[in-house]
Amino acid sequence: MTVRNNVSNRDPSNYRIRERDTLSKIAARNNTTVDELARLNNISDPNKIRAGATLKLPSATDGFDRTAATPGQTTAGARQTPGDTFDAGTTAAAGLTSPNASGTNNGYRNIQDLSAFTRGGSNSEAAIVVGTSEGNRRPDGTFTSSYGGHTDPGNAAHNRGSFSYQGTGANTPQQADQIWNRELASKTPRYEAAARAAGLDPNNALLASTYFDLHTQSPRAAQNFINRELPKLAQDPRGVTRESLIDARVNAYRNDQGVLRAAGFNHSESRLRADQTRRETALVTALDARGYRSGTTQNPAVPQGQVPVPTPRPTTAAPTPRPASERPTTAPTPRSEAGRG
Repeated sequence: MTVRNNVSNRDPSNYRIRERDTLSKIAARNNTTVDELARLNNISDPNKIRAGATLKLPSATDGFDRTAATPGQTTAGARQTPGDTFDAGTTAAAGLTSPNASGTNNGYRNIQDLSAFTRGGSNSEAAIVVGTSEGNRRPDGTFTSSYGGHTDPGNAAHNRGSFSYQGTGANTPQQADQIWNRELASKTPRYEAAARAAGLDPNNALLASTYFDLHTQSPRAAQNFINRELPKLAQDPRGVTRESLIDARVNAYRNDQGVLRAAGFNHSESRLRADQTRRETALVTALDARGYRSGTTQNPAVPQGQVPVPTPRPTTAAPTPRPASERPTTAPTPRSEAGRG
């Protein structure tokens, strides 16, 4: 498993709610999202917050820092500097306007229905493909020993399921997969719109899987990926390939000024690149094995160029989660500190 770079790694700081504050305004000012704040503070109705109450805020340790790290300097709790648009990396920042898109002809077929890709719980295509990248699944849909539960090496939190879910509301890996499938489905429309705006085909199996995987690892990097890196990919002479996607994933961990903010990898580009290369290679392996590359479909009746609505394939039974007495001694991260973005 790799260092987890998502919301669940963040150490909370506090914010006192002011008059006329809304959760969306607070989220925007603190470089986070309404969903993150709601999960972190056990808020059932984001429209009901009280002035004077204290909110816990996620700190930026999901692979990013709020300010660039320098030797001997800590950045925890530092004020975000102008231009550090982690949640809103822009096309303008990429130096691109009206990109002349090269298209998405990369040998991978289109997924006919992206919403179906994230349906089916632990048997969804997203769970299997991204789960292969996470190390919890195999391309044939079977499970590895870590699927039932394991301790994250990056933050000592307890992970469950195909996506290494660390949040609340899941007592089993199957429930964890259902929750994260819904999370990916909720982010799909924004990804689709960004890909089309860049001139790319959002249904391309490799491109879509890369976005789902990056959002699973680091929601904020995924935001930079769709806002800033997709227009670059559209102009990349290599096309949308494994190699160009690895570069895009690495660059998604930079701010708009090009400074690497990979705190989860000690700001080491070589470590980050090695991790992104491993993950992207795992996606390619899973997609190839599952018939998403043109000419490799396991169903000869499927026309080239379109993958039908995914139908969950039979798999071996999921391994029984280990009893509590046999699980890692580190307790699961409580709700106030967990929450995946």
